[in-house]
Amino acid sequence: MIRSFYNLWLLFLLFSLGVNAQNGHEQAISYYQQSLDKGLPFQQTVRNGLKALGYSRANRADSLTTIVLIHLGMLYWHDGQFDKAWRYLNEGQLLSTIRKDQFNQAKSFHYKGLVQYYRCKFDSALHWYNKAEGAYQKLKMDSSMAKIKSHKGLIYSATGQYRLAIQNTIESFKLQESLPGYRDMSIPIQFSSPSEESLYYKSKLEKDLESLRFVQLSDSEEKLAFTNYNIGLDYYHLKNYDGSLPYFREASSHYQNLHEPSFRGSIADAHKQLGNYDSALYYYNQWIKEVRERGTQIHLAAAYSNLADCYRIQKEWRSAYAWFASAYALNKKMGLRRSEAQMGKAMAKMLIQMNEWRKALPIINNSLQIATEIGCIRDMQELLELKSEILLSMQEYKQAAVTLQQSKLLRDNMMNGDSQLDVARLQIEYESEKKSRDLQTLKSENELREVKIKSQKLQIALVFTILCLITIVGSSYFYRYRKNKKLNRWLQVNNKEKEVLLHEIHHRVKNNLQIISSLINILSPKINEPQVKGFLVDLSNKVHVMGLVHDMLYQQENIERVKMDTYLPQLTNSVASSLIEVSLKRVLVFLPTQVELTLSHALTLGLIHNELLTNSIKYACPEEVLTITYGIDRDPLASKLVYFIQDNGTTEELIQPSFGMKFVEQMTKQKLGGEMRITTDEGMKVQILFNDKN
Repeated sequence: MIRSFYNLWLLFLLFSLGVNAQNGHEQAISYYQQSLDKGLPFQQTVRNGLKALGYSRANRADSLTTIVLIHLGMLYWHDGQFDKAWRYLNEGQLLSTIRKDQFNQAKSFHYKGLVQYYRCKFDSALHWYNKAEGAYQKLKMDSSMAKIKSHKGLIYSATGQYRLAIQNTIESFKLQESLPGYRDMSIPIQFSSPSEESLYYKSKLEKDLESLRFVQLSDSEEKLAFTNYNIGLDYYHLKNYDGSLPYFREASSHYQNLHEPSFRGSIADAHKQLGNYDSALYYYNQWIKEVRERGTQIHLAAAYSNLADCYRIQKEWRSAYAWFASAYALNKKMGLRRSEAQMGKAMAKMLIQMNEWRKALPIINNSLQIATEIGCIRDMQELLELKSEILLSMQEYKQAAVTLQQSKLLRDNMMNGDSQLDVARLQIEYESEKKSRDLQTLKSENELREVKIKSQKLQIALVFTILCLITIVGSSYFYRYRKNKKLNRWLQVNNKEKEVLLHEIHHRVKNNLQIISSLINILSPKINEPQVKGFLVDLSNKVHVMGLVHDMLYQQENIERVKMDTYLPQLTNSVASSLIEVSLKRVLVFLPTQVELTLSHALTLGLIHNELLTNSIKYACPEEVLTITYGIDRDPLASKLVYFIQDNGTTEELIQPSFGMKFVEQMTKQKLGGEMRITTDEGMKVQILFNDKN
């Protein structure tokens, strides 16, 4: 008994652990997805990432743990917290190496290189970039390799290693050219001239505007925001700042609806270029407020710098200095040494404008020391040139001359390196194009030789094949011709037999109906009651209506449709003659139109016409000359047939609905599927609209 209870308890415990493990894994995935949401404030995405890491580790979900670790490293890198970014990326790298996860391993190498690049530890950055490049090469991820080579080119160019900068930059461009439609916007575009830049962005603008027309048809607000922002950037690069503003505003509105960063800084940049400094300052301050609430430290430093530049353009040196100092402090806090040096240079320039030379000198020396330590030659040259200007203003001419000489040496070295880079790029492009042309020429010659050899071998076989095909096709067509001819003869004979049979059927039906009508006419004089006698006359007319249709089909070649321009007048004359006693003062007018109806519709319309004509003759106007107009036509607006009959008599017969009018209405709806209209403005007019069966 105790043992059974123990087993049940153990089973329940294992089940609970399994359920908890499953719930923990689902929570880890949920928090990870929330950490990817750009609509959340940045710090909240970090907290969600940390929760996802805790749940994934608790459930020993190594695959998810690897992904979350690398994602956290990327988040901290975006915020400028490089120590934390390095720690999480390092853990992600170790775990992906143990799991032999090559993709996440390459990703961790890549972002570790970016961390070291932003720290200005260029040797370490190159080490990790090389490892990432090798991993991406194994995975055949050419787009990622292009990005890595571009980053390496930037490092080599900044440190004066122009040969390696040339090699990596050209290889990056070649990789991008080999990927149709690929363009990594994190890789800076280099143009040989302003006209080339203008042509590029004009072409891109046309494509983006075309994309916007398609995106507007969708319900994706994210695509609308992205496309509008790209169009705004295109106009901005074309220096059409007025044109860029509406698209930046539209994109900002969509991003706000998505609870994502609204890119107000781009609106501010456009206003700054237009000289609308009050608007620019407003949007820069809005941008700073938004970044403080939701963004990263790197974005906040950029916002400070842009706002400071706006004050600089307005020559408000102290305000510009204050904001450059804020950006300097934030970059120093994050450890962005190159950005720290650049902000120091900007601060020194503001102090120079305020003639505070001695205050500017230590800031320049500090920035120069940073540039020297990280080995950034371009920054060193600019800082030395600015330092010589300060020393000259302080009348320290000897030291200013030495500093200026050092700046010129570095500038000459850079100019030589830049020119080598441009020449090498052009040379490599020329050589690659020449090789491509030579290779294409050789391929064309080989193809021509192969074509000649193949054509000589295939000529005889081709002629023989054509002759065989002609014989086969000719025989096939001759056989089909004889078969079709025989079938057509049989069908013609069969059709003639059926036509003769149908003519005979119509003739016999007509004769039978005529016999019935004659019997009714013989019986009618013997009846003394007027009501019964009138009923027999109406019945005889209805039988005559049907017999007349069959008689016409018997006499004409087309036995499928009845010609109404012949049928209606004959039917009218027959009905009028049967009512001759009351029709001495009647005028019948037929408006002829060539309309043909099917047998079913012709019979129905004949019965309707018989009933309406009888009503007009009997009741419309017994003491006056009565004109009855009738016919059938096509209504081009309604695409229907319209039968009408109109008299100029009184409409007393409409006061009490008769059996005849009910009969007409039922036949119209049930048999014709049409609509009956009656007007009594000047006499009585009946219209029947219906569709004819094809």
